[in-house]
Amino acid sequence: MQQDSELPINIQQRYGLNTRSKTPIALAVILASIVTIGLGMANYRSGDRALDWELRSFSVQSANSVEVVWEVARNKDQDTYCVIRAQDDKRMDVGYATVFVAAGEPNVTANYNLATESLAVLVEVLGCAGKPEMRVPPADFPPGVKIPAQAPPGFAPEAN
Repeated sequence: MQQDSELPINIQQRYGLNTRSKTPIALAVILASIVTIGLGMANYRSGDRALDWELRSFSVQSANSVEVVWEVARNKDQDTYCVIRAQDDKRMDVGYATVFVAAGEPNVTANYNLATESLAVLVEVLGCAGKPEMRVPPADFPPGVKIPAQAPPGFAPEAN
């Protein structure tokens, strides 16, 4: 039986009998993947983690009020805005506010009495940032429900 390499070049090309090794290409792809993943991880780890928050507790005061307590860790003297929301047992929003936390200590325990439209069973701190505009889920009130007004230093979103 004849070896593939002994066949005429036109036959090798016609039937794809070129036995060139694909190992260098595979190694280049693997190396590029490793470098890309490494750079991505380094970028993630070196990202700005100067702002962190954590919900500590919430206490339902009445059908129209929930006291929310959370911690904010930030750079010293950084104004901070945090979005908090309360939901009912159907996971519909009953309270939603952006709360201003004034600059001061780097670690702050913030508390706020969130006005609610009805009884809340769940409270979340959706996010905190150095500006009031941030990427968090928007208020999701049922149609026809008036978004409760919030007392300063918090403010409710504009009704659509």
